[in-house]
Amino acid sequence: MGVEGAAIIDDLDSYLQDINDRLTISRMVSDSVIKGMVNAVSEEAAARVARAEAEEESLKERLRVYEMGGGKIGEYGVSRFARNSVEERLKSLRMSAEEQFQMLKRDVDDGNGFCVAGGKSNKVSGSLGQNAFNEYANCLRFDQNLSVLKNILNAVFDEVGNAVSLSKISHNEWQKEQEFQDEIEAMVIRNSVRGFQDELQGKLLEQSALFYGGNKRKQLGKMKQLSGLRQELDALSRSLSSPEIAHLPPYMSHEDVEKKDHFHHKALSNHISAPNSIQEVNGNHGTAKNITAENSDPGQLKHMSKDELIVHFKNEMTEMKRNHESFVQELTEDYFSLRREYLRETGRSSSLKKDKEFETLKKKIPDVIVTLDDILTENEKVSLVHENDEIIDSLKCRIDSLVSANYGLKEMLKRKVKEVEFLSSQLSSVAEEMSHSSLSKDNLSEQMEKLEFDLQDANMEVSIREDVYGCFVRGLMDKIEWHMEDMNMESLAMLEFCQIVFTEAVKDSLNSLQRGVDDSDLEFILSQELRGFILEGIIKSADASISLWKRKYEEELERRVSLEASVSNIQYALTLEVEEKEKLNKEILLYSSLMKEKNKLENLLLKQNERFELMNHEYTNLRNQVKMQEILIDENSRELNLLNSKLEDSVHQKLQYEGEKEIAHHKEIESIIVSVERLLRSANEFEIRAVKAVENNNMRLKELKSECIPLVRKANSFKRMEVVYKQTLERKSSDHQKAEAEVN
Repeated sequence: MGVEGAAIIDDLDSYLQDINDRLTISRMVSDSVIKGMVNAVSEEAAARVARAEAEEESLKERLRVYEMGGGKIGEYGVSRFARNSVEERLKSLRMSAEEQFQMLKRDVDDGNGFCVAGGKSNKVSGSLGQNAFNEYANCLRFDQNLSVLKNILNAVFDEVGNAVSLSKISHNEWQKEQEFQDEIEAMVIRNSVRGFQDELQGKLLEQSALFYGGNKRKQLGKMKQLSGLRQELDALSRSLSSPEIAHLPPYMSHEDVEKKDHFHHKALSNHISAPNSIQEVNGNHGTAKNITAENSDPGQLKHMSKDELIVHFKNEMTEMKRNHESFVQELTEDYFSLRREYLRETGRSSSLKKDKEFETLKKKIPDVIVTLDDILTENEKVSLVHENDEIIDSLKCRIDSLVSANYGLKEMLKRKVKEVEFLSSQLSSVAEEMSHSSLSKDNLSEQMEKLEFDLQDANMEVSIREDVYGCFVRGLMDKIEWHMEDMNMESLAMLEFCQIVFTEAVKDSLNSLQRGVDDSDLEFILSQELRGFILEGIIKSADASISLWKRKYEEELERRVSLEASVSNIQYALTLEVEEKEKLNKEILLYSSLMKEKNKLENLLLKQNERFELMNHEYTNLRNQVKMQEILIDENSRELNLLNSKLEDSVHQKLQYEGEKEIAHHKEIESIIVSVERLLRSANEFEIRAVKAVENNNMRLKELKSECIPLVRKANSFKRMEVVYKQTLERKSSDHQKAEAEVN
């Protein structure tokens, strides 16, 4: 049996050594796997952080560009949409990253649970527990690395969020700068308009200086001659066009014919008015066609793309142009046919030769009339300019006089304002003095009332104290006198009793001496002596009580003296309070005199208020006069503004400038929109890359998980084998114990 036990122990040792070797191998494998996972995750995290930093730098650069030109897009809502979209995408990325980290955390927790369970089950031997502890430490290290990676990504997201918030702040600052720039531009435009106005006034003055001279009568005579020539030419043109007037229908007048000739002349010389009218007609026709086309097939237009719509509408436009040209051609043919019919009916074929002869004259006469009209209009302008110059001179004189009067009124107003300010300062000082005096009076009255109440309280206290002290002293004195009388009565009674006893004792002693001394007499004598001693003790105690009562009496006398001293002090304090009351009465008299002075000051103040009201009335009158002068100046300025009608050219130039500015602004906006679209595309690309990276990490984690599954299975099989070996070991050990017991 001993040999069998040794064999069993050797088998058990070999079995345990085998288990230990296998566990060390599994521990090394698990350590290598976990190290590989940690290294892969750390490398992935480092790559992710590097990518995030690169993306952050690119985003910062784009945000700088966005800050430079993002404010203009704010007018159309593009920048706000871009910022909101970037923020939403950052939030979605953050949420997805947190979800991935939670999944990793769950997997790591599962691994930690497995390690902890393995550690609990492997506590049989020291080496197995050490291996489980190492595995658990590796799991904790992996968890710490994951938390560090999560913190890094959170920091990256926070920096990106801060960059977005900084972009918002810079956008607001840019808007403020833009508003300030707009104000400066408005000021510059105002100054330029004023400069144009000054130049215009200078030109008007120069023209007035040129045309203001002694040749006014000559110019008027020439203008009269020119107007006469114009009338003669007009009559000649009418006489030349008289054959046509003779054949007019009854519903047409001479003016209508002139308008018609003028219209034909303009139509032949410049093809603008007729095409415009035809375009209007054709436009109506085209709109009708478009309406019919749109009503005919709207579904087809909805299903078309942009290019197809452009091609469709181009075809429609070409068809409309062709229809328009055909319509114009038909109208011209109708017109010429109607004219031929009209000429046939009126029989004006004979007058065609005369028309050819006078055609040159007809062409020249309107040109001459136009030149004469231009000269006459220039003359009218010159006369108007001269009249305007005279009006301007008169208005300038009136303005100068009004300005001088206004200056005088302003000087007077300044003087009045200074006087009013002086009076108001005096009023304020008097009001302050009155307020101070009223405050001092109120304080004095309050102090007097307080002192009166204090005096009444002190009198009441003194009277109560005197009554209390008098009652107490009287009672004390009565008690002391009563005690003294009792003591005197007792002392007198004791003395009389002692005298009687002593006399009787002396008499008895003398009688005994005379009779002879016996034993009984000696006893009596001794008893008498004892009584004498007793009486002496009683007398001594009575003397002690008398001295005690005397001492108490003296103490009560001292108390009475102290009370009398306190009463005298109270009386002294009352005298002081009475003196203070007299002082307060004197102060009241003084303040009453001050009140009289205050009333005098109030009367003066009322007088000054009346003066102030008069000055204020004068001030309002002057103000009204100034307002009237300002109204006159405004009217004159309006007249001058009416004379500045030539500023419309500058306004037109301004409108052109604004149009060019708007075009440039739209171009800038388009460029900014393109940059924002690029930014959005880059953000989308960043999102796609991040999603791909997360998916790759998920795939790698799944692969690692699938690789760990056989290891877990092996570990479970090792656990089962361990349980089996434990059971066999326990069974063998029990058999061994039984065998040893049987041997014993």
